[in-house]
Amino acid sequence: MPKQPIQGARHNAILAGLRLLLEHGDRLPPAIKDIATNGGTQEMITPKAVDELCEQINTEGLTLGSDD
Repeated sequence: MPKQPIQGARHNAILAGLRLLLEHGDRLPPAIKDIATNGGTQEMITPKAVDELCEQINTEGLTLGSDD
């Protein structure tokens, strides 16, 4: 599948989810924490990394797909 930009409501939902994670990461429901930590196999993303990711998405956009 060729790369396709994520725009509009989908783009906004991703940014909103990241900001919620930033604001409430210490009080996540267990099911959401499970997703954020890949079932506890990874550390939770740091607040700094969330900020950097949001900035990257805002400036560079976000795409799905591959170059194949």
